[in-house]
Amino acid sequence: MTDGTSGIGTTAAAGCKRPGAGTALRLAALVVVVGIVVAVFLLKDMLDMDRVGYPAIAALSFFASAGMVIPVPGMASVCAGGWQLDPLTVALVAGTTGTVGELTGYMLGYSGSGIAGKGRIYQRIEGWMKRRGWLVIFLLSVLPNPIFDLAGISAGVLRYPVRWFLAWIWVGTFLKFLMVAYACAFSVDSVMEFFGVGG
Repeated sequence: MTDGTSGIGTTAAAGCKRPGAGTALRLAALVVVVGIVVAVFLLKDMLDMDRVGYPAIAALSFFASAGMVIPVPGMASVCAGGWQLDPLTVALVAGTTGTVGELTGYMLGYSGSGIAGKGRIYQRIEGWMKRRGWLVIFLLSVLPNPIFDLAGISAGVLRYPVRWFLAWIWVGTFLKFLMVAYACAFSVDSVMEFFGVGG
C-alpha cells in the first residue's frame, strides 16, 4: 500500500539531479559569446583602418561578425582592401574570418539563453529556417542586412548542423565580399582615372 508521498519524493529527487552535459555545453557556449562580445567592445577602438592589410581585414571581418550589435567597420575594410590589395584574396580572407565570427550567434541560440525573445521578426525567420534553412542562411549572408544574427540564433536554437551552417555562410559572405571588393576597386580606379590622379 502506498501513501501517495513516494511520487513527491521521486519528483523532488529528479529535480535535484545534476545538470547534464548538454546544460554544461549550453552554459559554456553562452560564456564564450559574452566573452567575445566584451572583447570586441574593448578592442573596437584599437582596430586601425589607416593601415589596411590582410591581417587587419581578417580581424575587422571577424569582429564585425562576432560583435553582433557592436559597430565595427568590417565592410569598409573590405572596400578599402579591394582597392589597395587583390580583391579575390580580400574576399577569401574576409569571407572566412567573417564566417567564423558568425558562430557567436549560433552559440547564443544553442545556449538557450532566449535573448532573441519571441519577437515577430525572429518568429518569422525561425519559421523560414524550419522550412528552408540553407536558403535562409545563404540569402541573409549574401545580402548586407542587419538581421542575419537572428538567423544564426535561430540555427542554434533549432540545432541546425553546424558544418552546413558554416558552409552556407561562407559561400554567401564570400560572394558578398567579392562583389564589394571588386566594386570598390573598379569605382575608385575609375574616379581616380577621371580626375587624372595616380597612375
